[in-house]
Amino acid sequence: MASNFRSYIWDPVLIICQIVLMQCIYYSFLGLWLAGVDSLVHSSRSLDQIFSYEILGFATILGRLSMMAFVLNSLTCALGLWFFIRRGKQCLDFTVTVHFFHMIGCWIYNAHLPSTLSWWLHPGGIKQMGEHWRVERSSLRKLLQERLKTKTKQ
Repeated sequence: MASNFRSYIWDPVLIICQIVLMQCIYYSFLGLWLAGVDSLVHSSRSLDQIFSYEILGFATILGRLSMMAFVLNSLTCALGLWFFIRRGKQCLDFTVTVHFFHMIGCWIYNAHLPSTLSWWLHPGGIKQMGEHWRVERSSLRKLLQERLKTKTKQ
């Protein structure tokens, strides 16, 4: 009996649905995290916090809160990727796709590409590392369980 651990069938509809799902997770939880940190300091909510790259940074309290929300959102997206995608090799693909569409959104919102270093270094890398670690760990655990099952059957 062949193992289906790494079986993968080309399914464009599934991939598009997963991209849409990850975008929904990204923006939904980013909005919730921003609302949460804004309520802590009684700050007004704005789309600038999501799409304006000039806000991100450590110079102002609003910038620090936005960065904190992006870090928390990275962890949330890592969990979403682990739960819904479950493929270590696709972590980078989905992370880059989410951030590519976010860059397009920022470009449309600001009428030019983000130019600050803090935007380009915001927690995308943290999210990617967390997602890759969690998914690979889960995949290895699954592989070991399947190998143990086949050895006990023999």
